[in-house]
Amino acid sequence: MTDAATPFEVEVPEGRLRGEELGTGTAVVPIHGFSFDRSMWDPQFAVLAERFRVIRYDLRGFGESGAPAAGSDH
Repeated sequence: MTDAATPFEVEVPEGRLRGEELGTGTAVVPIHGFSFDRSMWDPQFAVLAERFRVIRYDLRGFGESGAPAAGSDH
């Protein structure tokens, strides 16, 4: 396993989601809480990646992910 996470960007309607992945094996996708971003998983990210493929991303409108247009649903 590499120590550096691989960043990614996914185009979605009205914007994009940004995140990163680390590790191999079964995928684990931790989702951050309201008003946070993916960095809330920093303490667990590398530890989980020792056994799993961890894919964490910023939900729409948080962190590095784009916000939807005004009036649109998240």
